[in-house]
Amino acid sequence: MALLPFKPRNDSGTAPSSCKNGMVGESMHWLLDVHFEEDWCRVENKDVQQCLNMFRKAAINLIKNFKNQNNSKAAISKLMFECLMEPQMISRVIFEN
Repeated sequence: MALLPFKPRNDSGTAPSSCKNGMVGESMHWLLDVHFEEDWCRVENKDVQQCLNMFRKAAINLIKNFKNQNNSKAAISKLMFECLMEPQMISRVIFEN
């Protein structure tokens, strides 16, 4: 009888996202939740929810593309904060992509 490799479980009782096929979708959900606290947003209108979700995903994708193009080691949250504090930084992120 062969033993199957051990896959640790997270707090919710499911395998971590790195063990699943849907890793990309879960990592995007994690980014949205951590950086935009999306799970705590209580917008009731479905259309507004979809628009906010689309803008949040666009913002994260712009930051990730900027980070990859510039070989930046900075965290996504640090880059987002720099965009918030420096108008030159947000224009670099938007227009250098």
